[in-house]
Amino acid sequence: MKKAVLLALAAGAWVMTGCSDKSSMRFSITNVSGNHGSYIDSDVAGNANDPDITLQDVATVTASLEKPGTVGPGIGGTINNVVVDYYYYDPNDGALKGPVSLLSAKQYNFSISLSSNGSATFSVPVGTFVVKSWTYGYSDCFGVPGFRNGIVDRVIARITVNATDDTGKKLSAQGSIMMYIYDWGPYPRIGDTSYGLPTATRVAGLCP
Repeated sequence: MKKAVLLALAAGAWVMTGCSDKSSMRFSITNVSGNHGSYIDSDVAGNANDPDITLQDVATVTASLEKPGTVGPGIGGTINNVVVDYYYYDPNDGALKGPVSLLSAKQYNFSISLSSNGSATFSVPVGTFVVKSWTYGYSDCFGVPGFRNGIVDRVIARITVNATDDTGKKLSAQGSIMMYIYDWGPYPRIGDTSYGLPTATRVAGLCP
């Protein structure tokens, strides 16, 4: 399938809207972008600067907080944590499956303030060592069994941003982004540590 079709499927899977049933404020994700705008080309092992390492890829997320209507005061809020769930296109039948429970990650290192009718932009790691190792079937990366039925090269990361308003009421919003995980290159050169090693071995070498 071509990238345009896959991106349409990704967009159709999750509309980037928020829910604020516990707060009077309206919280939403207004944009999720990667190194190619609406998607991420994720190099499974190395890039032009260092073909021997596996790099983490990030998504850039913009979240906004709005006061519904014009009556009454607006209040601010705080982004507390982010949860990333992973869905994948099965290489055997092309079906979208997931989430993969062992890959789901809750990231707590967020304490981002939002003003009333304001927004914040921040980065979320999505193309992690564990995810890349899983897609190549490596079975011992941080205790996560690898995918055993081929190589997964198309993954959708669903990003849930959890926040509270200044009164302590909860807010949540979701967005998603497609990742194309390949060994984009360059391959290791003569003299590089991993020269001559297959991609799966290079990825596995970074796992405990």
